[in-house]
Amino acid sequence: MASFRALPFEDGSFGGILAWYSLIHTPPADVPAVLAEFARVLRPGGGLLLGFFDGAPREPFAHAIAPAWYWSAEALIELLADAGFAVDGVRRRGREPGEISARPHADIAAIRR
Repeated sequence: MASFRALPFEDGSFGGILAWYSLIHTPPADVPAVLAEFARVLRPGGGLLLGFFDGAPREPFAHAIAPAWYWSAEALIELLADAGFAVDGVRRRGREPGEISARPHADIAAIRR
């Protein structure tokens, strides 16, 4: 078992990381360190894909599994840049008709510089 804050891998071990709705459960104060850790284990040019619920950055919301927080693409883009990433793209989508989730979704693709 490992923590996002201290991944048990050597520097530059991976070509990509998928963090699909997992960072939403990370306390906002810890997210910059987690993104820096992602950058550490990614090789230069490696990709990161983050999925999250789009909303007011750092605002908590009720979640069935664990405490969770909204993020905006703009807030995450700033943190990603600080961690050594260049954003390659942002996608947003609202709730689809008939979808169980009532929250807007977003994702960011980034490349480690």
